[in-house]
Amino acid sequence: MASTVSTTSSNSSALKEDGLPLPPLCRCGVQAKLRTSKTNGNPGRRFYGCQRYGQMVQCEFFQWLDPPIVKEQSCASDGKDIARVFSKLKWMEEYLESMVKHQKKIDEEMKEQLEKVVEQTKKMESEMQSMNAQLRSQQKKEYKLKAFCFVLLVIWLGLLWS
Repeated sequence: MASTVSTTSSNSSALKEDGLPLPPLCRCGVQAKLRTSKTNGNPGRRFYGCQRYGQMVQCEFFQWLDPPIVKEQSCASDGKDIARVFSKLKWMEEYLESMVKHQKKIDEEMKEQLEKVVEQTKKMESEMQSMNAQLRSQQKKEYKLKAFCFVLLVIWLGLLWS
């Protein structure tokens, strides 16, 4: 923004429907545009500026509508805001700590359950190996029994035909 300040207020007594004074005329002869400051020093403070600002025209008309912000009020407000932010930050830290505690508890329970499942799996694998060994042993016995029965059948048939 320009540093030139105009104190012309020929239209200051007339008010628009919204309660604001009619915009002053800038040096170009055009009604000034109502704008809002976005600077750190004057946040939200309204002012009038030339509608052609930023174009090739060098009018540089500038007039504050709102009074300056009193530093004490700003600091007090900022202090309350900072206190509110710190309070919320403390609450968030406590909440996160409780969430971490809760998650650790869940992790521990899951670890215990996993250990039980691993133990059961090992036990079942051992039982399965034992059952497979018993099955192979039974299959060998069955094969031997069948072979013995076949030999007996051959001997019996041999005795019958002789």
